[in-house]
Amino acid sequence: MTKSTYRPARPILGLVLLFGVMFALIGAQRMLGLALPAGGRLVLAAVILIATSWLVRLYWRAIDEAAKDAQKTAWFWGASLAAIPGVVLLEVLSARRFGLSEHLQSLAPHMSQLVMGGLIIILAQLAGFLLAWAIWWAGKR
Repeated sequence: MTKSTYRPARPILGLVLLFGVMFALIGAQRMLGLALPAGGRLVLAAVILIATSWLVRLYWRAIDEAAKDAQKTAWFWGASLAAIPGVVLLEVLSARRFGLSEHLQSLAPHMSQLVMGGLIIILAQLAGFLLAWAIWWAGKR
């Protein structure tokens, strides 16, 4: 298959569908009060990681060199530097003197503090990536 037959939208659509199905399954599980055994969660996580890796590989092969350079630059500068304010935000939110830790726990009682902290860092890195990606493309026009 030649490079021109790939379409970047297909892997992106696959990722969106994969995560949509994942969130639907999690929501249905919680609504019905079902619990996956620990081994089942591990298998489900492995399937999701493998499918995501495969779809990201397809996306990477479908984009041109300029888009690849934008992705690499945005992840390196945007996500790396955004981890710094993410860690600061995590420290501020977890500080007991502000009382925010208990407030966050009341918003998501099922989420452990470790998962919540990881989510804060990932969201900060995603915001940094998007900002650096937009700046990179704006500089090229």
